[in-house]
Amino acid sequence: MQDKINDLRAAVANLRKVAHALHTPLDTSTVEAAMAAVEAATRRK
Repeated sequence: MQDKINDLRAAVANLRKVAHALHTPLDTSTVEAAMAAVEAATRRK
C-alpha cells in the first residue's frame, strides 16, 4: 500500500513539473484534489 501511495505522490509531483515545463498553469483545484485523495488513502491504511 505504501508503494502505491508513494507512486501517487510522485505522479502528482510529475504533473506539476510537466505543467511548469509547458508553462501551463495546472488547475490548482485539480492538484489539491489529487493530493487530498493521496492523503486520505494514506490515513486509511
